Amino acid sequence: MKDILSVKDFAEQSGCSTATIYKKIRNGELKSEIHGGRKFVVSEIEKIPEKLELFTPAESDEVLFLKKRVAELENYTKLFKNLLEENSKLKEENRELTKRVLKKIDKFEDKNLPIEANQYLISNGFTKKERSRILRDLEESNDNRILKKDGKIYLNILEFSFRDLIAK
Repeated sequence: MKDILSVKDFAEQSGCSTATIYKKIRNGELKSEIHGGRKFVVSEIEKIPEKLELFTPAESDEVLFLKKRVAELENYTKLFKNLLEENSKLKEENRELTKRVLKKIDKFEDKNLPIEANQYLISNGFTKKERSRILRDLEESNDNRILKKDGKIYLNILEFSFRDLIAK
């Protein structure tokens, strides 16, 4: 089998690159050839890589850089698509949460429940000193939005605001 040249050997002996030889084979320009007393047979066509990279050694660094850049851009594209999917999921989740909150608000507005003033003030971050002053002022007030029952003060919070409490 020493009489038959491989594509690599034929390329070296003829002064061409293997890519050029493969290209000539694909185009039908090269069937078989005798070179230096040895025969090159195109039966090695089966060994041609599917993705043949045609570049000269001078271009190799540039080509490798471009391939690396393309891979980076593909990764960024995948990342962007993932972010878009996540964004759409979050938007849908936000819509669902908004619907749930609106349902709860609707239920609350329908009942129009008064809330105990001290609990309302605590839950909204008023200090003990501020709460006692506001509760004392509410106790003395004759506002119809205030309900006094069992020694406690209740507010209809849909009609009451922080400004009203601080102003009193």
